[in-house]
Amino acid sequence: MNGTSTTTTTKTKNNEDQLLSSNFDGEDERLVEVPLEKAIIESITNAGLSSDLTKLKKFYDNIIIVGGGLSKINGYDLILNDRLNIWRPRILSTSAIDLIIKYLNEEIKKNLLKKENLIEIEQERIKQEMESTISGDNNNSTTTNNNNNQEETTAQNNNINVSEIEVPEDIMERINNETELKLDLDYIEELIEENGQFLSMNIVPTPREFDPSMINWKGGSVYSRLKVVNEMWITQNDWDLLGSRSLYYKSIFNY
Repeated sequence: MNGTSTTTTTKTKNNEDQLLSSNFDGEDERLVEVPLEKAIIESITNAGLSSDLTKLKKFYDNIIIVGGGLSKINGYDLILNDRLNIWRPRILSTSAIDLIIKYLNEEIKKNLLKKENLIEIEQERIKQEMESTISGDNNNSTTTNNNNNQEETTAQNNNINVSEIEVPEDIMERINNETELKLDLDYIEELIEENGQFLSMNIVPTPREFDPSMINWKGGSVYSRLKVVNEMWITQNDWDLLGSRSLYYKSIFNY
């Protein structure tokens, strides 16, 4: 009896070890290692793009390090500030980013319209070639049923839908090369120089009365005591009706 229980325990332990090793040894493609300064820049940029670009300065002025690791290293706030300034591109360091994005969207729209026009021209050309081929085949056939052939040719031509004609790959490659997005960097520099201001950054020091590893918990406890939190609960009915959109409607920080 003891031998059986020992064997069962050993097998269970081996299964657990295999499960743990498979979870930790296998690489998860969804997990990407990104330096902290790059993650901060990307997060702030995405927050500004999804809400209001004028908030970028406010975001950069209120960066605080929390957790039990880097927040306890003396002088790391100065190191992080330097690395943020090194890695942040010039375009993301100016308050004229809204004008730059507007210019970028206009250029993308122009390129899409140009591409659509070129594709339509090629589709119309292919249609005409198909129509001439059909007409040539009918002219080479016997003329006993000439009227019927003309009616069939007209019907076939009318049935050809230009939008459904597939453009050959070599022509599409040429169109893609012709419509490749090309930005005027000198114009972007002009926008930055004339309309932009440098967005400074500020690493908020950790309050002395709090343990840095507990700041995020302290913020969560204060947040949970707000009266507005009761309106932010997502019920099962909300999720069934709206899905992930309920996060946008219920959350204060919808970015």
